Amino acid sequence: MYKKIYFILIAVIIIVIFTLSNRYVDIVVNTLVPDVKQEITQEIQVSTKNYQETIFEHSRIQGDNQYLSSNNVSPINRQALILTPKAQCTRPENLALTNQYFQLNTNVINKSDGFTLELKNKLNAAFKHIEKLLSIELNETILLTMFFSNTEEGYEALAQKYNRNSEGTQGIYISYYNVSLIKVNNYEQGIKTGIHEAIHALNYAYFGYTLRFINEGMAEYYEAISERGDIPLFDFTWLKHRQYPEQISTILFSKTDWHGVKTHDLYQQSKALFYFLMSNRSGRKVIWKILAKEMKDPCTVLSEDDIEQLLFENYPNHQQEFDYWFEEGLYRFLNPKV
Repeated sequence: MYKKIYFILIAVIIIVIFTLSNRYVDIVVNTLVPDVKQEITQEIQVSTKNYQETIFEHSRIQGDNQYLSSNNVSPINRQALILTPKAQCTRPENLALTNQYFQLNTNVINKSDGFTLELKNKLNAAFKHIEKLLSIELNETILLTMFFSNTEEGYEALAQKYNRNSEGTQGIYISYYNVSLIKVNNYEQGIKTGIHEAIHALNYAYFGYTLRFINEGMAEYYEAISERGDIPLFDFTWLKHRQYPEQISTILFSKTDWHGVKTHDLYQQSKALFYFLMSNRSGRKVIWKILAKEMKDPCTVLSEDDIEQLLFENYPNHQQEFDYWFEEGLYRFLNPKV
């Protein structure tokens, strides 16, 4: 009799210990490894209060006799953004349309407002300009997803959602998700930054990874395009302290300087180099050759040897011509009445 009771107690103790241990394991596992399904659900059901962005709230739009308020803005569609990203080196899938350059998705409800229409018109002008001057056929429609915010807090919240640091930026293109985030300070800057980030998306869709000077230089070059397709003259404001431009090899291949104190200067130098190359047939040929090679293998960036070979084969005196273009342009900029 006592033996039966003894064994029953032992069995009960074992069951209790087993149950508690499993519960403890569940607690630890759920704490250290969050439920993926729950996390996805939380991503989809984003709080409108936290992520509904107001574009130019209570501020006048230049050139447009209207005000935009929170009624003209839609909550960000997070569901489209949390799909499993593609492999980092794989270009985004293009849509099956061929009768337009892009499909633009934004968090602005009023798609017919002056801001959105001007952005679309200028993007079309930029893409046409690329086709015409660089002889590159843009024959597939790419998806452009842009989220605009007119507040620093909203912009930071968007960037944090994608694990990005927004400090010191006005726009971020995230190739991993094919998404652009734009901080809007005023009408003109918002348009320019939108075009800038769209060019990054274009480059990634067609060419994959590219040299920094191509990616940033092209974006800087086209951001101020007019709706008629006119490109303004290069603005030497940020480089007027220099007598000569940076060496092309430094602009092309410098890795440490791009992330150091010379970052802003290299952005401007890349813009200057791209302007120079686009100003003449030999330069445009170099760009075309680079992009044609990048298109063949979107997962890698051309090596220094490949770039130098392309430069010397197609533009042997490129550095001398670049120096001359820079000096002459700077002189005209500093002496507009001459």
